[in-house]
Amino acid sequence: MISITPKRRGYFFAIWPFGVLTWLVLSNTVDVPYLDQWESFVPVIERYYSSQLTLHDLWSQGNGEARVFFPRLVMIALAGLTNWNIIAETCVNLILMLLCLLFLLKEIRGASPPPGREPIVLFNGFALLLFSLTQWENWTWGWQMTTSMNLLAGMAALSLLSRTPRPSSVMTAVAAGVVATYSFAAGLSLWIIGAILLIIAVRETPRARPFLGFWLVMSAMVISTYFLEYHKVEKHPSLLVAIHHPIVFLQYVLIFLGSPMAYPHPILSLVVGAFGAGLFLWFMRSALAERPIQVSSRFFLSLGLYAIMNAVVAGIGRVGFGANQACSSRYIVFGQLLWVANFYFVWRILQGGAHPRFQRMGLKFLCLALVPLFIAGNHTGYLLMKYRTRLLQAAVLEIRSGKLDGPASSQVFPPTNVRTAREWIGVLRHRHLSLFWDAPNQP
Repeated sequence: MISITPKRRGYFFAIWPFGVLTWLVLSNTVDVPYLDQWESFVPVIERYYSSQLTLHDLWSQGNGEARVFFPRLVMIALAGLTNWNIIAETCVNLILMLLCLLFLLKEIRGASPPPGREPIVLFNGFALLLFSLTQWENWTWGWQMTTSMNLLAGMAALSLLSRTPRPSSVMTAVAAGVVATYSFAAGLSLWIIGAILLIIAVRETPRARPFLGFWLVMSAMVISTYFLEYHKVEKHPSLLVAIHHPIVFLQYVLIFLGSPMAYPHPILSLVVGAFGAGLFLWFMRSALAERPIQVSSRFFLSLGLYAIMNAVVAGIGRVGFGANQACSSRYIVFGQLLWVANFYFVWRILQGGAHPRFQRMGLKFLCLALVPLFIAGNHTGYLLMKYRTRLLQAAVLEIRSGKLDGPASSQVFPPTNVRTAREWIGVLRHRHLSLFWDAPNQP
């Protein structure tokens, strides 16, 4: 029988952010495809129902940069079980993020806290971050399962590579890296970070050198196959904008990193992002000076690097839309990893006592100063979630009545013509999917 000591009951406080979020998701998700789902999944599901689906359909790029092979597999399975009810996808998204939180718990429980102290406060802080309403777009949009699958697989790969490499662990990390890469484009940076972790391992254990070579070979294979038949998305700006406007590019990156704590204000996010990036670099310098570098330090450093590298990649691809676009709620799922790493190192410093008292007090003050911004961002996310729920509810009425250019329905479809939109709707109506699950059979 498992006994729960009073000291460990505090872990269960993390249930309430997840419970509140689950209630909000179930009450605000509207069963209608949105933006990318029309163009990137409706044709795939039609080929599935007509028994014409191929691996190329699952692997294809769609209307964005990402190849979402594994999320498409899950979405097809869910569509077959639920007549493509979008709520089922958002529930899977919640479960994936809950697994990410439990993964973080495993890592901090293994970080050797001082005797008699459990990382309860840190774990609850992670729960507030991961289940934040600043990510409101991700919670009620089934397509965003792509990012949560990437995050969970990426965490698994980085956790395995943070430890002493063994054949089984490195091969499992490669498999997790493949899942992450073919769930969302952010997984490409995972191969670079994995190589860095193995270089650290080689420095401490020369016997790890063959594992580094194996990882580099697999990285080259996965990345090269990713870019087979790759095409630049026409509606996206030139990748050279970052070179021509480096200041705007830097602003984009910092806003991306600061928005998890200061959403939705670009200027505040810029300031907070600069503070968070600087704080992380200080922690990284201290952690890399350890001999040997602790496993938990390697893992959380890799999470912070994952956030920074994805901010850089997003900036290269999106800065043409303007720096403020980095404040998008969709990106917070990656930007928050910088703060997960920062809060872990702050917790270690506050628990250790090796640093001067003024440093510990300063870190406490700076972290507490972020709380009002974080609360305000969650309130804004809640209001925006409710607004989009009303928009999608109105869109359902317009689509079912055949009005595809109405004020609500026109915002549900990606930029396209009405004829293409009618073809997509015809697929859903014929197959009794999503908002047409109860449509009468057509003669």
